[in-house]
Amino acid sequence: DGKKSVLMITSNFSAFYKIFESDMDEDDNSYILDNKGNILGSYIKYSKTQHFNNLFDYLSENGNESKLIEDIRKDFLDNSSNVRIISSNGVNKLVSYKPFRSANSNLYLITAIPEEHFLKYENKIMLYATLLCLLSAAVIVGIFAYILVIKRFQRRKAFRLAYFDKETGLYNKNYLEDFCKQIILDQTSNCAAVVMDINHFKVFNHLYGREQGLYMLKVIGDVVKASLLHGEIGSRISDDIFCLILIYDKQSSIVTRMTEMTDKIKRILKANPNLINSRITFACGVFLIQSDETELSSIIDNADIARKEAKFGGKSWIKFFRKSMINQLKSEQAIEDIMEAALKNEEFEVYLQPKIGLLSLRVCGAEALVRWKRPDHGIVSTGVFIPIFERTGFITQLDFYVFEKTCKTLHKWYSEGQIKDIPISVNMSRNHFSQDFFVEVLGLIAARWEIPLNNLEIEVTESAFFEDSDHLVQILNDLKAEGFRLSMDDFGTGYSSLNLLQSIPIDVLKIDKEFLNQSDVSEKSRIIIASIIHMAKSINVEVVCEGVETEEQATFLRRIGCDYAQGYLYAKPMPLEDFRRFVEKVNVDDDKDENKENFRYFFGANI
Repeated sequence: DGKKSVLMITSNFSAFYKIFESDMDEDDNSYILDNKGNILGSYIKYSKTQHFNNLFDYLSENGNESKLIEDIRKDFLDNSSNVRIISSNGVNKLVSYKPFRSANSNLYLITAIPEEHFLKYENKIMLYATLLCLLSAAVIVGIFAYILVIKRFQRRKAFRLAYFDKETGLYNKNYLEDFCKQIILDQTSNCAAVVMDINHFKVFNHLYGREQGLYMLKVIGDVVKASLLHGEIGSRISDDIFCLILIYDKQSSIVTRMTEMTDKIKRILKANPNLINSRITFACGVFLIQSDETELSSIIDNADIARKEAKFGGKSWIKFFRKSMINQLKSEQAIEDIMEAALKNEEFEVYLQPKIGLLSLRVCGAEALVRWKRPDHGIVSTGVFIPIFERTGFITQLDFYVFEKTCKTLHKWYSEGQIKDIPISVNMSRNHFSQDFFVEVLGLIAARWEIPLNNLEIEVTESAFFEDSDHLVQILNDLKAEGFRLSMDDFGTGYSSLNLLQSIPIDVLKIDKEFLNQSDVSEKSRIIIASIIHMAKSINVEVVCEGVETEEQATFLRRIGCDYAQGYLYAKPMPLEDFRRFVEKVNVDDDKDENKENFRYFFGANI
């Protein structure tokens, strides 16, 4: 009715205290105080007796320090919260006080908990904290251990990437460069560097594919690793070239060990169905390391010089380094540097040396030979450049060059009606016989220049059969089936000549000139030559004797039935046009020239 009224809602303190009841122990007490420390209400769970009326009086009576009392009093006046440790009846209690939310209420809620109750929780907290610290430490240790393991793994991985060859499992050249010096210095025995490679490895890769090439490298790596002794090193330094640092007591032991290794490699590779018919040979160079020699590049270079010497050095597949090889290498390198350009510039010329019928004294054939005329240098001896070309494999390019030049010349002569039906023989290096395309290429060249194949004679030296006669016989059979004539050069210098004759489809046998003495023919040579010719005639093979230089030699050969002679008695090798004129002069019809003596000494020959 327009009068001012006040609504008051009250609540008993006991209802308020029930909020804390579940969390309080027997000796835990809570009070509501005003800011002067007077108790307005309390909750004592187990004891219904109120402990004090005024907090500050109580603290003073229980011997608490005056500073502590004054600090609490100040907090009450400042409406501040805090936690203090007080003494109560000889027991330390933890007192927590906090003002009510209303800033003007001047009321405090204070709770007293015996210190031992708090320490009970504190111990649990400390236990949990300790466990947490231990767990954290374990995690940290685990992290560090993991980092160390990862670092070690990464170091090992980096080491393998830096120092190992992934195809063979051997060390690489980097390892030798970084550690070889110390390894050699640590040895108390003699050390040798052996550089080894596979002959014609690029051909194997071309014929069988990269996968089989990698298989070959892996086999070599496995055999080398299994053969090394403590303190020895095996490494692959490039492509198919391997370097081994071996300990030895005498030089022959190196040869024995390398022979055992290569024989084992060959056996394993021969068991591979993809390589079973392949000729697998090696070249090894050995450098005996002196005590004061630790420069790796020099050590490997010297061993490699010996390897190159062995690669195309005849029967010996392993050679020891000699200082004289260095000068030889320099001379050979100078030739290697210019040989490609020389072929491109056509510095190589084809010469023909006539083959004379011993009965008819007519030119019945010729052998194509090569001469290298270097501008401003003159003629280079074939004994100088042919071995280098064979070693580098360049000889195959030169052979094809000579063959095509011969075919091109014959095509010109045939077109002009000048020379016909005179077979020309062309020497072919043993390097060709690892090439499956060899027969096909010769056929294509001959077809290009329209040369009848029976006018082309492929000449192979008997020494070519040393490495793999079965493979070479197959190649010769393919050539014969294609239509080429076949000739075996230097017959009698090998060790299996008689056995070869029964399996090789040759048309011509060339007796090596060593059987003829420069001035006379010995009785023993006469018997051997006569036997060879008789044997050849019995299997329908024509015979040419090389190196005929005297009339007496020619008379003897004519008497025992030799078909043709080739030598300085009749004609030296001559340029193509000189040969053409020589044939026109010598091969005159009988009715045009009754006396063949008139062409003696033509072009310096003694016909």
